[in-house]
Amino acid sequence: MIEEQKEPVAWYLLMYELIDAQDGIESLLRDMKEDKEFSEIEFGIHMAHIYGHLNRAWNRRNATDKQIDTYPMPEEWNSFPTDSDLPQPF
Repeated sequence: MIEEQKEPVAWYLLMYELIDAQDGIESLLRDMKEDKEFSEIEFGIHMAHIYGHLNRAWNRRNATDKQIDTYPMPEEWNSFPTDSDLPQPF
């Protein structure tokens, strides 16, 4: 697991992914409460967005600042399970 003091950039990006997942969950809950016609398709889109952030956080939990600075992002960091019924978020 990365440490903030040793890998500050990678740590910041890990926090970003988790905070964005949290925002996505809050948005999902708000939309489900406020939209009486909230559909399964909308639910799937929200869940894929949330899952994408959690997945990247998990896959990059040991990344170094040097690895984070690579472009494009290594495909394995952004890989999405193929056994899921969720729509692909990217």
